[in-house]
Amino acid sequence: MATNITEKDRILQEVIDWCEQLEVEGLRLANALLMQRDMDAYGVVKGQINAYEKTADHCRSMLGHSVPMYSLEQLEHERRKAWREGYAAGWKDQECDFPPHTSDNPYLEATK
Repeated sequence: MATNITEKDRILQEVIDWCEQLEVEGLRLANALLMQRDMDAYGVVKGQINAYEKTADHCRSMLGHSVPMYSLEQLEHERRKAWREGYAAGWKDQECDFPPHTSDNPYLEATK
């Protein structure tokens, strides 16, 4: 487990490098499969290549960023704030993500 930002970035870079290496190897294999007209295997390898690419992109997006840890109280405060802002913007419970069988809003008391 990374203990600081520098270590986290180092580990993320290792994952990025690993993904890029596997992506290059996958592209070579995909090319060979395409030349053999093995479209089923080609599709599988292209899916793997895509997964490596997306993983590397996600790791790149996290480089240099510290992820704050929120307490339950902070999260609850942010939820209530979002509901207040939503109601101020004219939202109605039916337009939100509540199940259709209920209009219970667990954060409604904060908006009164």
